[in-house]
Amino acid sequence: IRREEVVDARSILAFLMNENGFYIGEIAACMKRTRPSIRYLLKCFENRSGMRKMIRINMEEAQKYLLRE
Repeated sequence: IRREEVVDARSILAFLMNENGFYIGEIAACMKRTRPSIRYLLKCFENRSGMRKMIRINMEEAQKYLLRE
């Protein structure tokens, strides 16, 4: 379960960074991942968030937090 939670958190971060104008290369560098792995995370994010309710909840909480800052 822990591994899934880590992937979920990484997916949320990549999605939010991408939505806020970061380029794939910038996201990859910040997260110490390859560009293809970030592209894959972003491509699969919609499917993951559709299947796992906690991803949507955590993403909404992260968005609220970012809007406050």
